Amino acid sequence: MVTNRSLAVILLLLLLAVLLHSLYSFYHGRFLDAMVMYPLLIICYLGHLGHDKWKRKRGDDRRQ
Repeated sequence: MVTNRSLAVILLLLLLAVLLHSLYSFYHGRFLDAMVMYPLLIICYLGHLGHDKWKRKRGDDRRQ
């Protein structure tokens, strides 16, 4: 089972990797390569938020 803390660590590591990749790509003048990873981060973040809301809603359904 994945906890919120471990998901946060995974998201932070992913953010750091994307930031380093972007800096490297910007340095070499490849702007498209530098910006292509940010939508992936947004998708991961929205997936994390959706999973958290689904988990809370499912917990409320079980209590009733």
